Amino acid sequence: MKKYRNDIILIVSILIISLIVLLVINLNKKNDNLKAIIYYKDEIVLTIDLSTLGENEKEYIINGDLGIIKLGAKYNSIRVIESTCLNHTCEHQNYISNTASVIVCLPNLIYIKLVSNNIDLDVVI
Repeated sequence: MKKYRNDIILIVSILIISLIVLLVINLNKKNDNLKAIIYYKDEIVLTIDLSTLGENEKEYIINGDLGIIKLGAKYNSIRVIESTCLNHTCEHQNYISNTASVIVCLPNLIYIKLVSNNIDLDVVI
């Protein structure tokens, strides 16, 4: 019985630590005053200040390896509307609106990440 008791204590401890880590990660997300940075082959091809956009979606066209990608951006969020890749996974991701999320279209070698426009530091290492 003591053997199982120690196992239960270990499992509960790991679960508590995991929940604390997830909570800290979710609290550190930046959800306002965002800027979208679009990369093609690790080079910045477009930067969009999402905090200046209205609620009506504005469209952008990016050239990728397989063709074009159509992006839709509105206030503090962005998504892929249409892509020329085979599996269209990036289209199904829908809007991203925090700095912890990215959109990746591997066949077109394009990825989109959000960063905060705020002057304050996100992370100190």
